[in-house]
Amino acid sequence: MRLNSIVLGCLLLSALAQATPLLDVQFGGTGPAYTGAAVDGTAGDYWNYLTEPGNISLDDTAGDPTGIVLTDSDSSFTSPFGGGFSSTPFAALMAGYLFNTFGNTMTITGLEPDATFNLYIYTQGDVASDGRAIEVNANGVIGDTAATDATASTFILGQNYLNLAVTADGSGDLTISYATLSGESDINGFQLDQTGSDTPEPATFALLVVGLAVVAGRKLRRLRGQL
Repeated sequence: MRLNSIVLGCLLLSALAQATPLLDVQFGGTGPAYTGAAVDGTAGDYWNYLTEPGNISLDDTAGDPTGIVLTDSDSSFTSPFGGGFSSTPFAALMAGYLFNTFGNTMTITGLEPDATFNLYIYTQGDVASDGRAIEVNANGVIGDTAATDATASTFILGQNYLNLAVTADGSGDLTISYATLSGESDINGFQLDQTGSDTPEPATFALLVVGLAVVAGRKLRRLRGQL
């Protein structure tokens, strides 16, 4: 009986686990920080604004700490360019970017283990640099962009952004590698939105609560019988 109680208790704690919130990350140099939606999100969403490599603690779209950390090294961060988005509401997001001539890797740690996500990667050349293209590998899920049109002023799937369905590993890590297909590897930012979880659904949670109540009731009856 004690073993059953322990197992049910652990499952109940698992059911209480919080899903990873939507994460917005913007890369840039000296330009303004962006707020709001991109392909995902809503008006007023907070974006983590990164201007140099390192270990960065990320906040959620409300600006609250999450305990999730982004690690990036050996990347360069540009000052903003005009580009096709310069006269749009997304100008601050699609101006500055990080780049690496040969490609690089960043790692996100502290996600819910084995959870699934939509990963949006934003990538755009500047006004003088048409034709850039990258390949992204996120925990084995690969996506390529076509050569960019630096004058594009809307989000074009497969050209200036990617949408990949990815899964965190058993430790809650997501490794994102990006490599040059043409020109240099440019990333303006990304969004990570959880779509699935190993956490029990509400109906399962309810069953766990009932199960714990049954175990507790049996134990109480046993105690009364010993009195």
